Amino acid sequence: MEQLSELSSHLYKLLVGVDLIKEQRILCNSILQILTLMLKISQKRRIYQPHFTLSEEGLFQLSEAVEVCSNTRCNSTAFLGLQAVLMSTPPATIFRMDQGKLFKFLRWTVATAIQSKPTKVSEAEDSDSHMMAVSEKKTPEDSLVSKLLRWLTASVILRKISCKLSKLNNNSFLERQNLDSLQSLLEYCEPGFGDDAGCGCEDVIAASIFYLLQMLGFSHTLLPSAVSALCLLLFSDSPSESEFSVGFGISLPLLCSKIHCPAEANPAWRWVGGPSLAGQNFGYIDLALVKHITGHITSRGGTYPWNSVR
Repeated sequence: MEQLSELSSHLYKLLVGVDLIKEQRILCNSILQILTLMLKISQKRRIYQPHFTLSEEGLFQLSEAVEVCSNTRCNSTAFLGLQAVLMSTPPATIFRMDQGKLFKFLRWTVATAIQSKPTKVSEAEDSDSHMMAVSEKKTPEDSLVSKLLRWLTASVILRKISCKLSKLNNNSFLERQNLDSLQSLLEYCEPGFGDDAGCGCEDVIAASIFYLLQMLGFSHTLLPSAVSALCLLLFSDSPSESEFSVGFGISLPLLCSKIHCPAEANPAWRWVGGPSLAGQNFGYIDLALVKHITGHITSRGGTYPWNSVR
C-alpha cells in the first residue's frame, strides 16, 4: 500500500506540474483512473492505517490541471477528474481555501457535474403544502450531481464537528452518540464554531449546495442532509437566529427538532465515495424551513459559481 501511495503521489505531481502531460488526454485519463482507484482502495483501510489523501490545495490543483486537459466543454477527462475528487474524503479544511480558489473549484465541479447528466432546475413542489415527504424517485444516487451534493454536505458537517472537537472533552464522544436531531446538532456545535472560516467562503458553499439541491429537486432523498448543512452554515453562528419564526407560527428549533441528525455527525461515519442513503429514515422536511433557507441565501446576493453554468 505504501509503495502504491508513493507511485500515486508521483503521478499526481506529474499531472499537475508538467504541462506536456496535460496535452496528452489519454495519458491524463490513465493517471486520473489510477488516482481514483488508489483513493478507493485507501478508503477501505482501517482508520489507524496510512491513507492516500488529497488536501484542499491538492484538490484545487487537480481541478486546474484537468481543466487544462479538457479542451472541450464536455469530455471524459473532466468527468474522470470530478470522479477522482469525489472519491477523495470530503475535506473538513475546505473552508481554509482561498476564496478565489474556492470559487473557481466549485464552478468547475458544478459545471462538470451538470454536464455529465443535464437536469432541469426544479421548483419546490406543491408550494402550498405544509409538509413535504422525502421521495426516492428523482435523480439516481450515483449521478455526479448527487455525489457532489453529498460530498459538499459532508465537508460542511465534518468541518463544524471538527471545530467542536478542537475543544475536546471527555464527554465529547458520548455527546455525539446522543445527537438525535438537527436541533441537537446545532446546539452541540454552538456557540461560534467555525469563526476562522471566511464569511465569503461559507456563503459560496451554502449557495452551491442550494443550487445543486435545486438541480435534483426539493423532494430528493438528499434534502434532509443538505438542509442540515445549510442550517449549520446559515443559522448556527448567531444563537438569536434560532428564535425566529419561519411561518405557520412555528419556530425554527421546532422544525429542526423534526429532522434526524445527519449520519455524518456519527463518530463511526466514513466516506466511501458516495454511500447510498436508501433505507435511512429521515421523516419529513417542513416546506417552511426550506423557504426560510431560500430567503437567507437570496437576500445575501453576490455572484456564485453557477452564474456562468448553463
